[in-house]
Amino acid sequence: MIRPEVIELNNQRLLTAEQLAEFYGTTAMRIQQNFGYNKDKFH
Repeated sequence: MIRPEVIELNNQRLLTAEQLAEFYGTTAMRIQQNFGYNKDKFH
């Protein structure tokens, strides 16, 4: 497995929708849609 590039913003590590999509074998748009449908579950 290839490790994604480490991205930091405000001293926090993050993954982009594109990185998640590549890992899960889907599209960034699908990741964004699923987040939108479930955003009340994220803090």
